Amino acid sequence: MGDITPIDQAAEDRSRRNVPADLDAERAVLGAMLIGVESRNRAAAVLTAAEFYRPAHGHLFDAILAVHGSGAEHGPVDARGVADVLRRRGQIEGLGGDAALNTIITLAAPSSTVARHARTISEMAALRRMIGACSDAIHGAYGLPGDVAAFLDGVTAATAQIDLPSVDPPDIPTFDAFADAALERPDWVVPPLLERGDRAIVVAGEGMGKGVLLRQIAIAAAQGVNPFWTTTRIPPVRSLLIDLENPASIIRKTADQMLAKAITQVRGDYDPDRARIWHEPSGIDLRSRADFARFDAACAAARPDLVCVGPLYKMFRKQRGESDEDAALDVTSRLDDLRTRHGFALVIEHHAPKGGPGHREMTPFGSAVWMRWPEFGPALYPHPKAAPGSRKHLLWGHWRGPRDVRPWPVEMMWDSGWPWTFKFDDDDAAEHRAVDAQETF
Repeated sequence: MGDITPIDQAAEDRSRRNVPADLDAERAVLGAMLIGVESRNRAAAVLTAAEFYRPAHGHLFDAILAVHGSGAEHGPVDARGVADVLRRRGQIEGLGGDAALNTIITLAAPSSTVARHARTISEMAALRRMIGACSDAIHGAYGLPGDVAAFLDGVTAATAQIDLPSVDPPDIPTFDAFADAALERPDWVVPPLLERGDRAIVVAGEGMGKGVLLRQIAIAAAQGVNPFWTTTRIPPVRSLLIDLENPASIIRKTADQMLAKAITQVRGDYDPDRARIWHEPSGIDLRSRADFARFDAACAAARPDLVCVGPLYKMFRKQRGESDEDAALDVTSRLDDLRTRHGFALVIEHHAPKGGPGHREMTPFGSAVWMRWPEFGPALYPHPKAAPGSRKHLLWGHWRGPRDVRPWPVEMMWDSGWPWTFKFDDDDAAEHRAVDAQETF
């Protein structure tokens, strides 16, 4: 083993003893405190020096605040001045010298994340205090205290003192202010059907064209064409199609047709950068740290207003002995995290369960969580007037009641254009509503 710097040694000691700590968070906060006053204020509001796992980090925290209090309130702390404070106190070598101080500056967290990192440090410190209190309690119990009631009271008092810092309250407007905000113009992604943040799960049998439908929604909306009224222009959005099942050759066959149609229709307004595809036919597991991070990174790179993904069953893995309910709750939580942080509308394709002869119920396969979660639940059925075995003429229904009234189609037909075209209860009224809902283009 090569030489180990004091910082590396601390990390190695922690891994050996498995003590709750987050040294990366400690360095990130200290580096940010050395750079700006906002970060110093945020960290100082949450932390004390005693909460840092490394004593040297606690000493640095105190030294930064000492220099901060001596006239650096409005700008970066003088790292040389901090080093001088640590040197006078005999603490600079414990940190690793001036070089370690410079390294910590390079590890600074963005100011917007300092409060979160500071809370992590505080939480780790609380866990260490709890371990100490419980260890004392265990040793005390083995010592057979004479007054058991007093002993238990002492243990309760000791653990009750372990707490976390308070957090900023959430935004709690008056109901009047909330209602006024709700009256503002909807933030349409696909007017007048999908707003930013909406969730829809499209359910159909195998081979009914729901994958093609998602391609059409993603490609058309990205180029400023309403996917449901394909002669109507809308403000273009950024879309991300995540195909977890189909071979590349099948995707290209219909995608090429749609792209050519879009280029012809919008002409100079066509922008290939707005429509992105992530092709992963082996599927992903959103419940794994690695695949969740990949999904998060894909959203950060594509910056989508609209994400179309599926099929749902290839988005996660269920653990042995685990219920469908627990797995689905975990997946919806992760999808909601991504959807709210990145601000996109979400359309997912999903299979219907197998049915008996002549009957197949169009509800999401698997957990009942999928029934409760989305705002909209389109269902695609074979049209009774279609030729036997034909999948080119479908009824558009709903496997759950929508949470808002939107003019969804009632039928969809395969055409030589986009290739899906749609019929509505009142085509003229529905298209007028689509035009009225969009912003001036």
